[in-house]
Amino acid sequence: MTRAEACTIVARLAAGDDASVPADKTTSFTDVPADQWYHKYISYVESLGYLKSYSGNFLPNQPITRAEFVELVYNMGLLQDAGKNGTFTDVPADHARAAVIAAAGKAGLVNGYDNGNGTFSFKPDATITRAEVVTVINNAYGRRMTAENISDDVRYSFFDVATDFWAYADICEATLAHVQSGEKWAYAIDSPAKLIAGNREIDFAAGEAYVAELDKKAEAMKQAILTTESSVNVTGTKYYVDSVNGNDSNDGKSPEKAWKTIAKVNSTKFKMGDGIFFKRGDIYRTRMTAQTGVTYSAYGEGEKPRFYGSPENGADASKWTLMEGTSNIWIYATEMLDVGAIILDQKESALKEVPDLRDGKHYVRKTDTPFDIKTELNENLEFYCDMTDKSLSKKGKIYLRCDEGNPGSVYKDIEFNTRVNVISGSGSTDVTFDNICVMFGGSHGIGYGTTKNLTVQNCVFGWIGGAIQKYNTNGTVTRYGNGVEIYGGCDGYTIDNCYVYQCYDAGLTHQYGDGTNNNSMYNVTYSNNLIEDCIYSIEYFNGESVDGKALRDGKNFKIIGNLMRRAGYGFGNQRPDSNVSSHIKGWTSRNEYEKGTYIIEGNIFDRGMWSLVQSTAAHDAWCPIYKDNVYVQWIDGPIGYNKGGVKHVFNNLADITIKLELGDTNAQVYWVPANETYKHQGFLSR
Repeated sequence: MTRAEACTIVARLAAGDDASVPADKTTSFTDVPADQWYHKYISYVESLGYLKSYSGNFLPNQPITRAEFVELVYNMGLLQDAGKNGTFTDVPADHARAAVIAAAGKAGLVNGYDNGNGTFSFKPDATITRAEVVTVINNAYGRRMTAENISDDVRYSFFDVATDFWAYADICEATLAHVQSGEKWAYAIDSPAKLIAGNREIDFAAGEAYVAELDKKAEAMKQAILTTESSVNVTGTKYYVDSVNGNDSNDGKSPEKAWKTIAKVNSTKFKMGDGIFFKRGDIYRTRMTAQTGVTYSAYGEGEKPRFYGSPENGADASKWTLMEGTSNIWIYATEMLDVGAIILDQKESALKEVPDLRDGKHYVRKTDTPFDIKTELNENLEFYCDMTDKSLSKKGKIYLRCDEGNPGSVYKDIEFNTRVNVISGSGSTDVTFDNICVMFGGSHGIGYGTTKNLTVQNCVFGWIGGAIQKYNTNGTVTRYGNGVEIYGGCDGYTIDNCYVYQCYDAGLTHQYGDGTNNNSMYNVTYSNNLIEDCIYSIEYFNGESVDGKALRDGKNFKIIGNLMRRAGYGFGNQRPDSNVSSHIKGWTSRNEYEKGTYIIEGNIFDRGMWSLVQSTAAHDAWCPIYKDNVYVQWIDGPIGYNKGGVKHVFNNLADITIKLELGDTNAQVYWVPANETYKHQGFLSR
């Protein structure tokens, strides 16, 4: 814990709550400027006379020691001599804070560390932990609780604090709203519809009513996107593609003379300003490569033209045969590149078993047990892709357990997320995708490197990802899959009015890893999109410069007017790290965003398995500006926020924290009761 964070705690305690901490105080410390978040807390604590032992520089970001924190609490005037042991073997009489430490010991504020011989040490110059801070504060305020006296129905929000952790009870006491009846501590629930948080009520009925309205809003958005007409402006030649009635020997310049195949499109060299229009209702199962300056859109009536990464529909009983010695494990006739998911009737995904690969052999994940298909496919609708090629360039057999019988008879539609980008950018710039549907790519729906002026509008992306990105050095795998991805720099990147759902990783993203090359991300806008059931609705990152010289920065980044729902609840929940899901996922940004140009405004963040938003930065000035957003979360779900380079999670019951710490002063906040249908469930974890 830093000195600034410690002062924040003391200031809030002294004032009663955060809103009551005055912001008009001044400070004598030369390194506490007025434009820093901690200024009002440090200046207020100083005005109360609690920081008399400091002068000159305060070093607000320096970790605070145990002795310093105890002095802060001592200065609040809360301690009374309780006759406890105040002698510590490692605190000499001439220590600068010896008297304070002795008083804290006598009051029972601190117990020290047992030396095992009847004496205790204090470690005055060691930095104090968050758990120790909580315990000291509880002791100072006489808040006593033990783990045994906490009701079994407590819903706890910090997933890294086990019930047997020494400070578990103190952390519960300090962070969760509750009432105490005699020796028993429990949530303050007086009816199924209301929960007391401090001195106010949470109205679950309002939250549930709002979610019902969101269901209607999402459906209306989806239908509007699905039925959007094409109205793109093409200044060059228009070409048409009809997969049923077209012919590649045609000139392609009218619907009557349309081409037939994606192969023809890929092999033709287009000019800046040209447009390619695909007939609505058609399905294309061949990868497409975008070209610079071209607009890709739709013509005719009906569903948007569909681009599938799945090479064929597997709902054909003749293509499935039983594995010898089994009655329910089926082998598909066509071998494929690594399959990230098998999508059944476009409603559910079979669960992928992903063994480790060492020395050309598969082993049960993180063990030395050889992977046996018959043993490991032990649940209905689990599958395995026999991919022992470490380069992932060869095809393998597909095994699917289906207890109901031959999958080709049980299901009407079976699609395979093969390891491809359905549409590849391949270095192209100045491209527009309009009114197309992209599905069943095991890598990405649309995958781009560094580019300029990429627009994706009125499109649909669904059931994307799950394939193996790479085998790690220890034989484990990393899987991936985003709806639309830029991996590299960009200048002009807009995704508007799209419906994105069921992505193994992110719905929409621009990202790049560490390195020694320059990488700037300018003029990025995600607007008016409906994003549902992805691990991350929107993900972004720009890795650090390894040599410290490469330029890594961003500006004019806007996330505006999107409806994002159920982060972490799609088929990507089978990933082993599904507990990192979030609607906004910025990881920990160490690169500059031009101040005031990163805006997150007018969005609806509707429930997440873990956090709702997480957008930290190395400096507050690089953090996004949150404005006028709506937040909906389970009552026991955390919400991350942006501060000082570390991911924070605050008490989910405190709406005021969203407005003050996140900075979204006009936020609307709704809470809904925990629902076991969703909470920390979904697909099985692997």
